[in-house]
Amino acid sequence: MIKMNYEYVNNNSGITVVFLHGWGLNGDSFNKIISGLNGNFSILKVDLPGFGRSQNAKDYFDTHEYAYQIFLLLNKINIKNIILVGHSFGGRLAILLTSIYNINVSNLILTSSAGINRFDIKKWMKVKWFKFIKLLTKIKLIKEEKLKKYGSQDYKKLSSSMRQIFIKIVNQDLRKFVKKIHAKNIYLVWDKKDKDTPYFICKKIYKLTKNSKIVLYKNGGHFVAFNNPNKFANLINCLV
Repeated sequence: MIKMNYEYVNNNSGITVVFLHGWGLNGDSFNKIISGLNGNFSILKVDLPGFGRSQNAKDYFDTHEYAYQIFLLLNKINIKNIILVGHSFGGRLAILLTSIYNINVSNLILTSSAGINRFDIKKWMKVKWFKFIKLLTKIKLIKEEKLKKYGSQDYKKLSSSMRQIFIKIVNQDLRKFVKKIHAKNIYLVWDKKDKDTPYFICKKIYKLTKNSKIVLYKNGGHFVAFNNPNKFANLINCLV
């Protein structure tokens, strides 16, 4: 098990809210939401490998390995009854945790979750062009500085090893796992104007799952939960 920084507040309530953050963030991104919870829950927030104060991820990491590391942590702490919250990349991990692993998740909350890809000809052409430019830099026909113009902001901020992990993760489509989610209830919290994880992902997850409900907030885009912390906290509070 890789070393992960985490904070576990045990209120002996029998139910633990587990927060999984998005790419480039850390466990503290949920602090405003956590402060709005009513105290009926234990809380676990984690810095995923490569972020916050956790150990760097290994070269072989992908979405499945990240999820496995969280599973090992849940077993280590001996958390049994879970409300699982996943934002963006954390949503990918939440999908795998509730479809592959034998954990008791009473309620799954996916907010602005990634995990379902859709073929986009413009994106495909950009990727092909980037690979071509990368090839030209390897054979020294153009300077490596040219590469800085390409890729998302998340990609540009990463080390070379984390870039390889990021590429693997964004190319993993999880729809076959979405169909196998075994959480009793699923809440999909979205903003229709989210440009990073578009609303079509929300609708697709809704169609592929049972016992799911769409919860729409205005204003916030990809960070709709964090821009509506009181509403989001109240959603969790009402689950007990």
